[in-house]
Amino acid sequence: MQLSTSTIFIIQQPCFREGLTFKYHANKPEGYTFICEASDLSHIDDESYDFIMSSHSIEHFANPLKTISEWKRVVRTDGVILFVCPHKEGTFDHKRPITPLAHLIEDYIKGVDENDLTHQSEVLKLHDLSRDTNSYDQVLAVSTKNFEYRWLHHHVFVSESWITILDYLNLEVACIGAWLPFNIIAVGKKVDETPENLERLHASNMRLLAVNARWRLTSPFQLDKSCL
Repeated sequence: MQLSTSTIFIIQQPCFREGLTFKYHANKPEGYTFICEASDLSHIDDESYDFIMSSHSIEHFANPLKTISEWKRVVRTDGVILFVCPHKEGTFDHKRPITPLAHLIEDYIKGVDENDLTHQSEVLKLHDLSRDTNSYDQVLAVSTKNFEYRWLHHHVFVSESWITILDYLNLEVACIGAWLPFNIIAVGKKVDETPENLERLHASNMRLLAVNARWRLTSPFQLDKSCL
């Protein structure tokens, strides 16, 4: 499998410009940098990449299932999407409720867009400022202008969340685990969606929800130790 020679930035910054500007190795040619809305990659062809990595970004999307579906579209069959995202126990979100899959599905069906501020009031009420460098006034300011800053954690996850999310989107859970201080790492593999493959995929994913699954036993977070 060859790694992509492109990078995608969600928000344009002065130090980035679109084009052959991604220098990832001194002895390799430049890769292409896309500057775009990462939940809408409509100008990128289907099955263009072998690998996508999202590090602490998916929690900033109001409609993560739509976003991941778009990433899945541009990944080739047998390619993977690697997610690194915050575990609620290790962050300022620890007082907030875990977002159920049903809520994410409802947002997906309704076509919630990235201007959505549904969760702002919950954040303002339950955000643990003792675990943040921002003041309440700063949290209020950046969350109110969230489409500009993309600061909000719209949804709150534990490790099990990612098994159910990837399974819903017909991605095989190739890896799931949690590491201190606050990281969930999940890898979803895109498969050829034949009935036989999907049956195998769902059976494999569901085994990971068992109470004695290895990832539960090794997780440093108490909420991962038992089934939700």
